[in-house]
Amino acid sequence: MILGLGSALGFGLADLFGAVSTRRIGVPLTVLIIQALSAAVLSLLLLTPLTGSLTPLVGVRLAIVAGGFLGIVSYFSFFRALMLGPVAIVSPVFASYAVVTVVLSVALNGERLSALALAGIASTLGGVALASARGGPAERSASGGGIPFALIAMVAWGVASYLLGRAAQQTGWFFPLYGARLAELTGALLVAIVLGARRALGSMPGGRSVLIACASGLADNAGVAAFVRGSQLGLVSITSAVSASFPLIVIAGSLLLFKERPSARQWVGILAAIAGLIVLGIGQ
Repeated sequence: MILGLGSALGFGLADLFGAVSTRRIGVPLTVLIIQALSAAVLSLLLLTPLTGSLTPLVGVRLAIVAGGFLGIVSYFSFFRALMLGPVAIVSPVFASYAVVTVVLSVALNGERLSALALAGIASTLGGVALASARGGPAERSASGGGIPFALIAMVAWGVASYLLGRAAQQTGWFFPLYGARLAELTGALLVAIVLGARRALGSMPGGRSVLIACASGLADNAGVAAFVRGSQLGLVSITSAVSASFPLIVIAGSLLLFKERPSARQWVGILAAIAGLIVLGIGQ
C-alpha cells in the first residue's frame, strides 16, 4: 500500500510536468527526454548492489520487452491526450488501467476479487464513461480529441503493468524496470529518427523546457520503480489499484496550473472513477 501511494505521487507529478512539457515542446521530444533520462539514471544503479539478479529466464525477458514496447505506446498516447484534452479528464480515464491490470491478475495469476473490488471496477468503468463521453459542441471542442488517446494508453499500460509486475515477482524489481526502460528508449529513438528524417521532430528545446521534461522523467521513474517494487513484495492487483489514485494530484494541479473547469457530468465521472479506484484498492 505504501509503495502504491508512492507510485501514485510519482505518476501524479509526472503527469503535471508532462502536460506542461508537451504543450511547450511537443510529445516526441518530451517522451525522448523522459526515456533517455530514466535509462541514464537506472544505468548508474548497475554500479551498486541494489540491482539483484540480471539473468532471468527467457520467458521473463520476453515479457519485459513486451511490457516496454506497450509502455512506449502508452507514453505517446497518453502525452498526446494530455496535449489535446483537459488534464483533469484525461488523467482519470488513463488511471483506469488498474482495472485492466486487476482483471489480468485475477484471470492469469489466480488473485481473488472480493465483492467490494467488483463494485470498485464497476464504479471506475462507469466513471470513465461519464468523464470521457462528450456532450455539446463546446464540450467536444474542450475535450480536443484527447479521450481516444487516453483510452489507448489505458489499455496499453494496463497490460504492461501486469507484465512488469509479474516479472518483478519472479526476478526482483530492478531488471523489469531497467529492461522496460531500455525497450521504451529504443521505441522513442526510432520515432525520433523517423520524424527527424521527415523534418517533423521540431527544434531542440531550450534549457527551461528540458528541465520541465526532466522533472517529469524523474517523477515518472520514481513512480514506476515504486510500482514494480510494490508488485514484487505484494500483489500486483493491490499495488496497481492504489497507484491509480494519482488523478487526485493531477486534478488539483490542473485546476491551479491550467484553470480547467470540467462540466458537472464530467465531475461526476471523475469522482466516480477515483472512488472506484479507492474501493478497488480497499476491496483487494
